[in-house]
Amino acid sequence: MNLKTGSVIQVDCTGMGHNGEGVCRFDGLALFVPLVLPGEKAKIEVVEVKKRYGVGRLIEIIEPSAERVAPRCTYYGSCGGCQLQHLSYSGQLRHKKQMVKDAFERIGRLESPIIHDVLGMAEPWNYRNKMQLPVGKEKQELLIGCYQRGSHKVIDTLDCLIQSEWNNRLLKKIKNFFKRLAQRFILKKIIKVGFAM
Repeated sequence: MNLKTGSVIQVDCTGMGHNGEGVCRFDGLALFVPLVLPGEKAKIEVVEVKKRYGVGRLIEIIEPSAERVAPRCTYYGSCGGCQLQHLSYSGQLRHKKQMVKDAFERIGRLESPIIHDVLGMAEPWNYRNKMQLPVGKEKQELLIGCYQRGSHKVIDTLDCLIQSEWNNRLLKKIKNFFKRLAQRFILKKIIKVGFAM
């Protein structure tokens, strides 16, 4: 079958890329599909075809992996801030270990390097202490949050599960401040226009 953009196919996921996307194969071509895990069978839509690889969009998981979990974040899937919330935490740690092993073998050209297990956290949520949030606008509405996966569209977020609680409280205060500022600016504009009439 000659793969084309828009083709809907069934694939088996055999690995995971460094950005957390599932690596599937179809007629010898590697297809990178976000939100698909190794060991899963999925129905996907082909969204991009290059000479040596393609990119797909998940339509349906036909056979889920035992490692698949329900993401805790309500923004997950559209927000590009996290890539692996659909993978169990122990699975995430194994994936990170494999990435290090692959780098030593492929880039360092070492055979069978000894890589120790990745040490996990007791609580893998609300740990991040650095916050960079893009600001956008849609239909005169101010948006502050994270970029949508693979784009520069801003997903408006109220709470981020990987940011510290302190950062999330700060985010709410900043959003309220900008909202009040925007309302005053618009109100002044209306008053100015009103007086000009």
